[in-house]
Amino acid sequence: MRRASALLMVLMTISVLSILVMAFVYEARQQGGINVYVRERNRVMRLVDAGQVIAEIVMTKYGDVSEWSEDQDTDKLLEVSDEIFRAVRKSNLLSDRDRLLLKVACYLHDCGKYVSLVDVAACSYNIIKSTEIIGLSDRERMIIANVVRYNTVPLDFRGNPAYEDSARDMLPEDLIRVAKLTAILRLANGLDQSYLQKITEIRATRKEEKLIIEVVVKEDFTLEKGIFAENVTFFEDIFDVKPVLKIKKKIS
Repeated sequence: MRRASALLMVLMTISVLSILVMAFVYEARQQGGINVYVRERNRVMRLVDAGQVIAEIVMTKYGDVSEWSEDQDTDKLLEVSDEIFRAVRKSNLLSDRDRLLLKVACYLHDCGKYVSLVDVAACSYNIIKSTEIIGLSDRERMIIANVVRYNTVPLDFRGNPAYEDSARDMLPEDLIRVAKLTAILRLANGLDQSYLQKITEIRATRKEEKLIIEVVVKEDFTLEKGIFAENVTFFEDIFDVKPVLKIKKKIS
């Protein structure tokens, strides 16, 4: 878990380098000529070498640190999302592999903010889609990319050519997985919206047509309660079970 921030920094380094590479290639095409191509290719190779060095330094220096607040945010999101996943997995045929994809989505759910704070969803999607992740197939990477994107924007593949193309390339069962994992991520992310790790204990239990989520909090939970209410309908539409939040204040 402590490697999440380091992994995120490496991904961002790769993304920035990719943008520069595309810019150089475009320039070479515009100007034409073998000399321009060779010059731009050499610039690209130097950037790639630099990127590898940066990635190694980041992973070596920050691979095991615990001081970064982003690690705490991610740990709490992982804890909450995993508890919700555990409560609904049996009745919705979710597998251990789905659990892994959800965890990766938690790590990368807002990686796009390092590129743009205006369009975090699209930037996050493009970063994940364009980055090889060891241990995951291209199909699984696309599932994660879409889960992260639809964490903050309406889940609708229609009306946007880029999104429609993405959906067209995915299997129907993968689109269902995207919807299920997105519903869990939205609900969990909303419960830690302030990034202050207000929840000290959480327990999710399915009782008939309700998903009872009991939390013990150490601070005012008004913000998270309001965002939770906004995500209830979507979760209920996907899982056919209504989330119900029960809040207890931690006694000091």
